[in-house]
Amino acid sequence: MQYRRKLTETEAQGDFILILKEYLRKFPPENEEFELEVGGRKIKTKVEGIYCECAGPENPHYHYHLWVGDVKLKKGDNILIISKDSKTGEPKSGFKLYFRP
Repeated sequence: MQYRRKLTETEAQGDFILILKEYLRKFPPENEEFELEVGGRKIKTKVEGIYCECAGPENPHYHYHLWVGDVKLKKGDNILIISKDSKTGEPKSGFKLYFRP
C-alpha cells in the first residue's frame, strides 16, 4: 500500500496527516495503535476520526487524522506512507513515512 499527499498548513501545525476516507481500509482500524517508522525512528500512532461540521451542521462528517507527534511537518511537504507488507496490500502493524522531493 502506498499513500501520497502534499501536506497543508493545518496538518503541519496540528501534528497529523489527513487520511482520505477511501484509504482508511489500507490502515489498521480506527483508534488501533500501530507503529510508524520515520527516518529510522519508530513511533506509536493511530488513525482517529475527528467529528466536523465544516460543510455545515446539516452535513456532519469525520476527518481522519494520522497522529505523528513530534515528527516535524511543514506545509507543502510531499509525504509517502508505505505498508511494510506492500505485497499483500493488507493493513499490517508496520508502516514507513518518507518525505519526498
